[in-house]
Amino acid sequence: MSSFDETFDYLTLLGLDPAALEVQPPEEIRERINRRKKEWTGQAINPLYQQQARANLERARQFERILDTPEALQAYLGFHSAATIERRQVQDQTIGEFLAVAAGAGRKEITAEQHALLVKVCEERAIPADVLEAALRARRLSVSENDTVTTAVGGPPYRQPALDRALMTQIAGHLRLLDKDSFYELLDLPATASPAKVVSTARILFDRWSKTLPKTSTCIAWEKSLQACLTYLKDV
Repeated sequence: MSSFDETFDYLTLLGLDPAALEVQPPEEIRERINRRKKEWTGQAINPLYQQQARANLERARQFERILDTPEALQAYLGFHSAATIERRQVQDQTIGEFLAVAAGAGRKEITAEQHALLVKVCEERAIPADVLEAALRARRLSVSENDTVTTAVGGPPYRQPALDRALMTQIAGHLRLLDKDSFYELLDLPATASPAKVVSTARILFDRWSKTLPKTSTCIAWEKSLQACLTYLKDV
């Protein structure tokens, strides 16, 4: 049985660098943890922060027990490395889906406003800014200072302007309620699905959810999300 919680990122909570743990003296690591514990102990007397502070203190004590055993520390660092790689892949896929919507087909740039909205999306989803910039470089997309971007002949299968602020806010809220990260997950389709497949699947699901009664919050979230999907995409 694991000696640590595999679902929790102790290093981020404690502000520790996984690479530094390999070479940093144990007493320095513990001193850093003690400083954080002192901070949380002070917060624990305030009813507003008490519950979170106590939870953080317990996590800190768990990590101190990990430090007591070199084998446990190495096991955790191995898990943390694998989890970081997996999280980065998920984040890159998420950003890739947003960029596909923003740029459409045949375009090599997005507007400055679209970029600003993507930065905001990253902040809301706790995605590091460097993930967005790396995704832009990998897809060879540049950021235009103009309000509009020239579209390739034939046009993308998305309504313009792409990534409208009000629509994105609405979409994000409904998807969060449904615990979905994207339209692809909502429709149970791969990110490589064609616009035609996305639209046809959305139509089938919309017909079902729009007729579902009673109109619970979940039902409405499904209906609005699917409606936004169909509104956002042109008929193909």
